[in-house]
Amino acid sequence: MSGRWLRRAALITIVAATVLAAVPASPGLAAEAEWDSRLVPLVAQVEELRGLEFEHPVAVELLDDAEFESRVAVDRGKLDEQDRADLTRSEAQLRAMGLVAGGVDLLDSVSDLQQSGVLAYYDPKRERITVRGKALDVARRVTLVHELTHALQDQHFDLESLQRAARRARGSAALQALVEGDASRIEAEYVGELSDGDRRKYDRWKLDTASVVGGELEGNSVPAAIVAIFQSPYVLGAPMLRILVADRDTDAVDELFRHPPRADVSYLEPRTLLDGFDGVDVATPALADGETQSGKPDVFGAFALYLTLAASGDPVRALEVADKWGGDAMVTFTRPDGTTCVRATFAGRNDRAGATIRQALEGWVAGRPDATVVADGSRTTLTACDPGAAAVDPGVAVDAALVAAVLRSELLAQGAEVVGLEASACSIDEALADPTFAPVLAAAAEDPDALPDQSVLGPFQRRLAQITVECAARN
Repeated sequence: MSGRWLRRAALITIVAATVLAAVPASPGLAAEAEWDSRLVPLVAQVEELRGLEFEHPVAVELLDDAEFESRVAVDRGKLDEQDRADLTRSEAQLRAMGLVAGGVDLLDSVSDLQQSGVLAYYDPKRERITVRGKALDVARRVTLVHELTHALQDQHFDLESLQRAARRARGSAALQALVEGDASRIEAEYVGELSDGDRRKYDRWKLDTASVVGGELEGNSVPAAIVAIFQSPYVLGAPMLRILVADRDTDAVDELFRHPPRADVSYLEPRTLLDGFDGVDVATPALADGETQSGKPDVFGAFALYLTLAASGDPVRALEVADKWGGDAMVTFTRPDGTTCVRATFAGRNDRAGATIRQALEGWVAGRPDATVVADGSRTTLTACDPGAAAVDPGVAVDAALVAAVLRSELLAQGAEVVGLEASACSIDEALADPTFAPVLAAAAEDPDALPDQSVLGPFQRRLAQITVECAARN
């Protein structure tokens, strides 16, 4: 994995700490009587930027590094038998889909991400923000804006209730993209209002801290796929909401909190969010004699489909396929010999889309002895088994996959804000398929911290401008 991409991935986590952080549950606390005086200006800015008012003050706890890390680290001693079984199954699923190498310890990877990459978190159970560090410098003020936005969401929309409903609907990733995307867009607006001096300090802090964190993650060999899965709701949630606001208005964000999306296609392909598509129901695939179900049935999801295809192929083509996702159902099982396998049935948004998904999966299983595809009308069932120690980490291919998805969403959001979504979508779809985009993607995946050289970027920019004019003429 590219060290520089790890630094960027770590940076995103630092400035957008998860509201779903794995923190031990604590008893609820009574509402604070008043705000910490140091937070009052930030509270006012968050209310103005988000367009909502706090119902009551929120407590903020500032901890030193050691105490903070002890809060967010995963304690193996507190894992029960079910927790360990879930982790083992998740590792096998990732290997079966060709996303991590044999020998990966998922618990260590997640713990490393949380300890190295989180600067603060909001706990909806305790209604409290916890911050790493005692000084409210510019970096922590920016992060507090993010976490205060989570507290504001909680007071108006009840995050715990939303999380319970999302778990029942198997839509936790889509909800997280909404929650984190909203906080990230408010954070970005706040950063845009910083003074020149504070902005320079913040930019320096980002680069310095991201380099340290990235080095820690790379040194601990956190797989690219785990970073990508961890980061996807953050890096794709914000442009998803920018597209929504550009096409409608800011009230649409509140409406989305009242009726959250269930499917992760909402943040991989935000245009599905605008037309109200949230996936069709698909029956859980059947098991054969001798196969034993492991864990509860689940969904595979459009993002996992995209990442799986992109890790061993062209990410732009994988995006085109994943965009056609209409729904799925997945079951994990063990064979009589103890091998863990995944079986998922996919539907497209229509019959033609279903055929596209089937063809892509048929290409993916080619050369994989423990993977098969079976077609049944417009639906396709994939079975893939864990190769164990023989699994190979796809490495930089996953970096390119996440970069491609983020670039598309950011370009769509920028275009929607300038020329409208319809014209932007037309031009971006064609531009990503243009030969001038491949060098841009390769350069961005190699070094996401810097713009590609103008000799690489210029041809794509000129072609994008030309395609935009052509799309406007057709529309």
